[in-house]
Amino acid sequence: MTYQLERDAIETYLDTAWQAAEPTVPIGLPDHDFTPVAESLQFNIKPGAVLQASTGQAGSNRIEHVGLVMVRIYSAGGKGEAAWRGHVDTLDGILSGARLDNAGAVETGIGEFIRFSHRDLYPYVVGSAPDGPLLVTTYFAPFVRFETG
Repeated sequence: MTYQLERDAIETYLDTAWQAAEPTVPIGLPDHDFTPVAESLQFNIKPGAVLQASTGQAGSNRIEHVGLVMVRIYSAGGKGEAAWRGHVDTLDGILSGARLDNAGAVETGIGEFIRFSHRDLYPYVVGSAPDGPLLVTTYFAPFVRFETG
């Protein structure tokens, strides 16, 4: 289980789920060429803390890699908060409580690799700021990637 698998799983899941939910709103993938326009999104995946979640013999400890999906929602400036709130509702539906396997598919059994909304880590809006003709709203979705070490 690697950072690359983490990125691939989240990217696959989020791109697929977003295109199914809002196919007319483009989404920029991490570190790909993307020019934001009004009514578009771009996301990045940021690693964070690594925590040992159990104690035991080497090779049987549960390790939790805490990370963050950061989504920038671009909307037309001067249109108010209504321009981005619907996109946040869609993102909440896609990410809140999502459990993924290492291929980015929804996991309903015990093969969980990544979990959004783990413990007290839930998606939230950080804030909005104008950027030229656009209003940029930032949305954070914390996740945990599990492995045994």
